[in-house]
Amino acid sequence: MEIFLAKGADIEARNRYNQTPLLRAVSAPNEELVDALLHAGADATVSHANNISVLVAAILHGRSLPVVKRVIQSLEASSDDIFAPCTSSEVLYRSIYTGIEPITRLLLDLGADFDTPDGYGTTALNAAAIWGNNDIVNLLLDRGADVLPYDSMGRSVLTSGAGTLNSATLERLLKATVSAGGNISMPSGDESWTPLHHSALNGDRANLELLINSGADVLAMGDNAITPLICALVRYGDDEIKYEEVCRVLIQAMVAAGVDLSTPSEVPTGSGMTPLHLAIDLEAESIVRLLIENGADISALDTSRQSKIENLSS
Repeated sequence: MEIFLAKGADIEARNRYNQTPLLRAVSAPNEELVDALLHAGADATVSHANNISVLVAAILHGRSLPVVKRVIQSLEASSDDIFAPCTSSEVLYRSIYTGIEPITRLLLDLGADFDTPDGYGTTALNAAAIWGNNDIVNLLLDRGADVLPYDSMGRSVLTSGAGTLNSATLERLLKATVSAGGNISMPSGDESWTPLHHSALNGDRANLELLINSGADVLAMGDNAITPLICALVRYGDDEIKYEEVCRVLIQAMVAAGVDLSTPSEVPTGSGMTPLHLAIDLEAESIVRLLIENGADISALDTSRQSKIENLSS
């Protein structure tokens, strides 16, 4: 590179993808080359297609804290807005996508906006929960991020994190939601599912028990009368051991709450099948026994006028 520059090569030359040498170097990442280019006068303020600035490229593609720091150092010396041409919140979202907490922390220290939602109404905290970034969720909570906003798809931070975050982080979100006056059983999204639905579908027993012990509604119904128990039964075939434990926790909680174990759902659509019907079809014998022992109606009929109980003999 030094030879090329000594021969008069253009330090701001663009390739067919509209990239400069500096953008290529930060994307590699090559810390030594980045330093050399910046010392030689490479412009760190240039932008490329889709507002991919040198800083954004360093965050999204390079993912190296030293390189990001070096780019920011250069930008601070030459620009009034180190985040341009993006907004600070847009740069922050890209950092959250990478899941690298030290880079996100650096951007927050530099004043990146974590309150303004993106074009989908998703806040930085919600985005971190969606991606399951426990460290970044905790970092944003430390900075005072609001847990209550819903995005344009109706997802709360708690809903987004119920199936992605570990128990310690989810417990903190639960407490923050309750403290802020939020409803931990609020349905959201296209399916009108609660956080408990998402946790049951994910098969996370620890998070499931945490939500139930915090007062989550075990009989909350989404579209097509789908309960958290139905969510767990639907996934039973993926991992019988894991989802059997989840089903047991849910059934015990439903019995303790005195709710009906024979409420029909539309899974499959239009079937009118109860949890007992589903368990029989899945050949989940221990769940079938548990449901019957706790009062599930063995005479309940689905929409095809079948009780399924005759399947037990086979």
